[in-house]
Amino acid sequence: KWLLLDTALRTGQWWWACILIAGSLLAAAYVFKVVSLGFSQTGVRRKKGECPATMEWSAFALALAAVLLSLVAPWLLLLMDIGLPFEMRLNSGVSE
Repeated sequence: KWLLLDTALRTGQWWWACILIAGSLLAAAYVFKVVSLGFSQTGVRRKKGECPATMEWSAFALALAAVLLSLVAPWLLLLMDIGLPFEMRLNSGVSE
């Protein structure tokens, strides 16, 4: 991420830098929330195995999205190959 951020700032594309920083802050927020729950001692005790339904469904949705993205990746790569300028193809590696 640091190389992406450095390149975005050097080339004057500050909006990419803002997106990278926002994504990093969001990732840090949910990681720190989970870590803080692990180290906190609150009076709320739950039964073993009890979890809110929203947490279960959000984890399931993210896992399903990852699997579906891996299944459509070959078609997405072909779509990107079509849009390359100057007849450069991803599989050849050289300009024709």
